[in-house]
Order: sequence, then C-alpha cells, then structure tokens
Amino acid sequence: MTELTYDQFVYYAGEWGRLNQTDIANMWPSKGGWEGYAQAGIYNYIIRQNSTYDILREQPVYANPRKNTDFLLNGQSETVTDVVVELKCQSYENWQNFTGNNGLKGDLTKLTRELAPAYQQSVLLGVGFYFTKQVKMPSGFSHQVLGDGEIGICWAVDLPPR
Repeated sequence: MTELTYDQFVYYAGEWGRLNQTDIANMWPSKGGWEGYAQAGIYNYIIRQNSTYDILREQPVYANPRKNTDFLLNGQSETVTDVVVELKCQSYENWQNFTGNNGLKGDLTKLTRELAPAYQQSVLLGVGFYFTKQVKMPSGFSHQVLGDGEIGICWAVDLPPR
C-alpha cells in the first residue's frame, strides 16, 4: 500500500469538490444531506489517482464501537502514522449549525477526545465542504474557495507530539 498524507487527502478532496460542483449543487438540499455522497465520491476519486493508496472508509477508531471515522489513511501499514479523518458537508438542513457542536466543532471533539487507545498517536484531520455565502469560518481552520466560488473546503489538522 502507498502512504496517503493528510495534505494529499485535502488536495484530492478539494479537486473532487471542484470537479463535482454541479452534482453538489443538486445534492446539498436533499433530505439527509450529501455527506455519504461526498464520502463515496472522494474515496473513488482518490483510488482512481492511485489504486494502491492506503485509504479505508467507515473504520472503528473510537472507544465507542458504534462510532466510525469517515476515513482512515494508512491504517493497513505498521510503519506509517495513521490519519483519522472526519468529514462534514454543509447542507440545507445543517447550514446554520455547520460549524457548531453538531458540525465541525463536534467532529473535532470526537477526534480529540474519543479515540480508542490504539489511535491516540494518529494525525487528526477535520475536513468540511461549505457554501461560501453561508458560513463564517471557525478559528483554526484553513480554507480554500473551489471552482466558481460557490463552495469551499476547510480543514484543520492536529499532528501528534514527536
């Protein structure tokens, strides 16, 4: 398997978003949101770039066995640091709470406080897709407007102490 770094993941996720703006515009108002669509699309986009990338979806990395992370990078390698990724997609139903406790902030809390012991030294990555006219970016997040400017990607990374 080939290592997939957190910055490569952010790049590929952003490229997927840029290339799929029309589909995203059609999906974001749907009941239940579009995070599942994005998760599958990003995964497919990344493995099409390199089918040997070490990327898994819906992996049990939390102390609560009923919770899974959206992506686990490098989880099949014993020599490369794992990257635990939580994805959040702003939608019609969650647009007001996208950055709050049920959105990006909640995902960061889960990443930093709920990991199983085996994943405590992982790189932690929170990634979100947002609509540029509908969100005030939370502190600590980098962000980039994609394509025609209607959507953007934001991310925050926590590297383990060395």
